Amino acid sequence: MAQMEMQGNGYDIPAIQTSSVGEVTYPPVAASEKRKKGIYPAVITLPGDLLQLSSEFSQMPLSADTTRISARYFVENAVLSGLTPDERERITPLVEGIIRLSGDGKMFNDCSILYLGKNAQERHTPPELFEKELQAVREIMGNPPSNKEHDYSPYGFREITERDRVDEDIIDQYAQLYKAFGWSRDEVINILQNPTNILLGTFVGDQLVSAGMAERAEFAIERGGAPQPFVMYEITEAATREEYRGKGLYTKIASELMKVLAQTDIDLLYGESNAQAPGVLRAARTLGRTTSIETLAQFGFPPRFLEQHVRISGGVNDDRPLSEKNDLLPTYMTRDKLLQYAHEH
Repeated sequence: MAQMEMQGNGYDIPAIQTSSVGEVTYPPVAASEKRKKGIYPAVITLPGDLLQLSSEFSQMPLSADTTRISARYFVENAVLSGLTPDERERITPLVEGIIRLSGDGKMFNDCSILYLGKNAQERHTPPELFEKELQAVREIMGNPPSNKEHDYSPYGFREITERDRVDEDIIDQYAQLYKAFGWSRDEVINILQNPTNILLGTFVGDQLVSAGMAERAEFAIERGGAPQPFVMYEITEAATREEYRGKGLYTKIASELMKVLAQTDIDLLYGESNAQAPGVLRAARTLGRTTSIETLAQFGFPPRFLEQHVRISGGVNDDRPLSEKNDLLPTYMTRDKLLQYAHEH
């Protein structure tokens, strides 16, 4: 783990690569799709520090090559709940999400992860689309979890083994599955051969029909003058062959992954869910995750998404302009809830 060095009012540290989860580096650095992103390396314990950091964030320059900047900050809950109305109003335009870590049971039990984001003018979600997405989220999350029963007897669900990861037939099937999303075979190989990824596939016989994975990020955040370890897994890269969609396979894969993750040293399970994918949102609801919109409301902030964060292809029939991205909704579960879920299922 790289050493952190205090410089001026903030940190200037080497980037610690944590795959698609982002880098523990500040200020944010270049990422895919004309973005800069980063994770601030120390817990924020004073309102003044949060206000200063958010002010500095608001002044970070956008350009033709950087049309979005996003960052995450570990913040004590007392700081967020203790903001005056004026202070809250000052940072509200930047606040896109909050993940509350209560229940982690470790050094960050009294903290939350705060998402800040800013976009260039051409990278904003039209108000009517935002309202449509928000209404869908409220309807799905406001109703009881689905109790629809699916017949899983035709399928086999199993973790992808080390042998599978280098098996040419498995690689070919993964490449075919993700082809609709614009992935190359080399990109698929990179994911399969990353040993920290937990991969799970759905098979009909020897045919891969659905897949998902949990991507591990392990890093340290400074608190009390010392680096404190934090482990989070993102459930991501779900894909299902078109003829097998609507059969509950994504929910089942995510559920099986959660049981595997409950046996690890995980602190936080989360996903950044496509706000235009009702099936993904319903799965998050069924699996008992909390949405960042709920947590925003707890701290007095209006509902937001991670605005135009990345493009998530809708498959071969996605005819949107290539410049159009997707709004994402963080959904999450802390360690205690995950252990409870695994015990009950």
